[in-house]
Amino acid sequence: MVDGTVQSRVAGRAHAEQVSALVRLAFATVNAKVTGPTLLYTVPAGRSGVVTHVVPRCDAADAIVTGPTLGVGTNGGHDDIVAPTVVALTVAGTHVVLTPVSGAPVLSAGAQVYCGVDVAAVGTSQSLILDVFGYTY
Repeated sequence: MVDGTVQSRVAGRAHAEQVSALVRLAFATVNAKVTGPTLLYTVPAGRSGVVTHVVPRCDAADAIVTGPTLGVGTNGGHDDIVAPTVVALTVAGTHVVLTPVSGAPVLSAGAQVYCGVDVAAVGTSQSLILDVFGYTY
């Protein structure tokens, strides 16, 4: 499967069809010590999308006392998909699963999903990788 297209053989003939499957839509690195938005994902042209969960993974951390507060969304506050949450990852190699708020939007083609760091991590340095999971149709 590539970009939601499944190829198979039906009655001896090649056949391809579009399917919706839960996949990692995108990932991006976020500096948890800097407040502001980071682009995570743009919905492809001609498709709609649903974000089912976001997984922040701590890639690197140095003397982190408190993790950042971050949200995920398409609006100005970057919080209409995942509400601002303290991500208490203080050690590299750890992760947490963040789920969408009730009533999170269905994304239209071209919609841009951002991670907004509202409150920076407390400590020397921290790098997070955010995996965005969901599906398009």
